[in-house]
Amino acid sequence: MELRDFFFNCLEGRDASSFEECVHEDFIYIRETEMFTRDEFRSQVIEEFIQGVMISKNLQVLFENDKIIILDADVRRGEIFVKVTLSCMKKDGKLWRQMMTMDML
Repeated sequence: MELRDFFFNCLEGRDASSFEECVHEDFIYIRETEMFTRDEFRSQVIEEFIQGVMISKNLQVLFENDKIIILDADVRRGEIFVKVTLSCMKKDGKLWRQMMTMDML
């Protein structure tokens, strides 16, 4: 599976079945003032996106090559709307490092 498809499936399709296939075992996620391991990230994705706590729309791939993918999306959590930008590095074709920034809409 292409890494871009993993993001579309998880964030907008609410399907995390490809997590093991697409996320590197040494994965680290940095968000604002927090850092997550692979297992913590899996739990967060399932809780926030798969179970519907957060709703993602307008997901776009801004740039992608064999080492990097950059995406952005409009995300809603309750009454809070933000623009999320994900800057991700790939290793062995899998999601290896991810950093996120948010801007209020």
